[in-house]
Amino acid sequence: MEPKQPGLVSVLVVDDDYELCQVVKDGLDIEGVYIVATADDGAAGIRAIEQSPPDIVLLDMLMAPSSGFSVLQHLQEAGHERRPKRVIAMSGVSDDETIATIMALGADAVLSKPFTLGELRRTCERARLALARTGSVRSV
Repeated sequence: MEPKQPGLVSVLVVDDDYELCQVVKDGLDIEGVYIVATADDGAAGIRAIEQSPPDIVLLDMLMAPSSGFSVLQHLQEAGHERRPKRVIAMSGVSDDETIATIMALGADAVLSKPFTLGELRRTCERARLALARTGSVRSV
């Protein structure tokens, strides 16, 4: 993540789709309240989280070789100290059982793929406002 800047919300996008990462990064950067970093698989996402836990993680659930499910399990096992404040799962699979599993593993929300930039921004804004209400935004 970039140098610490008060008031900005750090976001880590973890997805093996490079183009989607860039669209999400560009779509949030323009808002002026987010600093966005990307990771191209679950293992890289875990390393980035452990190095500097972001406020929000946008996490693709179906990646190879390390899925979003394994990232959520790792975060559960790691405890609260290194956990991002909000985890938003991104998934093209939206049946009730899968969503229940994702939420049980600790995700705060599920953003169904494909999504629009408007849906992405609204979901991140809800997470940002929840962080602001609790005073949980880390300086980035």
